[in-house]
Amino acid sequence: MALFRLIQQSMLALVYPGIGTQMQIDVRAEEAQLVVRLDATSIDRKTEAIVERFLEETYTTETLELIGATVQRESLANGVRLLIVVPLG
Repeated sequence: MALFRLIQQSMLALVYPGIGTQMQIDVRAEEAQLVVRLDATSIDRKTEAIVERFLEETYTTETLELIGATVQRESLANGVRLLIVVPLG
């Protein structure tokens, strides 16, 4: 449940109201880990700052610690990628 809520909060950070943001989500199980990739393109100029605040929020850091996950942020040509990696087992 914590991972679902983290994905939901990530999506909210990536999508800015009134902007035609394109979102692609890929969830896959790899050896010993679950990887969630969220790609957002056609983003608003404020999105980078919103994502940065989201990554620093107490809720986010505590949830990541609780499930032992990490989040990586990458810039895309016209967007942002968040990669959530959760160890299994």
